[in-house]
Amino acid sequence: MLLHIIKFLLNIIPICAETIKLIDSINEVIYLQFLYVFSYRYFLAEIPEGYSLKSEEFEEGFQRYMISYSKGKDMLILKQTWQEDKFQERLTLDEDLKNIEVNGFTGYYSEDDGIGSLVLSNGVYKLVLGGTFAKDELVEMAGKLQLSDKTVE
Repeated sequence: MLLHIIKFLLNIIPICAETIKLIDSINEVIYLQFLYVFSYRYFLAEIPEGYSLKSEEFEEGFQRYMISYSKGKDMLILKQTWQEDKFQERLTLDEDLKNIEVNGFTGYYSEDDGIGSLVLSNGVYKLVLGGTFAKDELVEMAGKLQLSDKTVE
């Protein structure tokens, strides 16, 4: 919305060095607010028994967060990306894959070679929860996802 106002103002105000500095300042504020708002992460309120933290990564440039847990050779991975307004996703599928709704998210489940993946989106966040788990187990875990009140660092 703010960007539309700026574009409107640019059409009626002659562009000068001061206007460009103002636009740069406003863009920086918008970017910083974006980073603040979208730097929260989802986490699993309960980790399956026997699993322990293996790694946690955040790629700021791509706004991607990943945390993985392991139990021997078995893995549990939670990946999260933030969606921009112009690229929002609401995951819905054709009849072959059933839509899943859980914890305010919509998505689907797929399995490949014994590895299950639950892909979910709420229009702001896209999450992928995967590992050597059945569909029902991943859906149950997704039901216990919580948004942290701490930002990703």
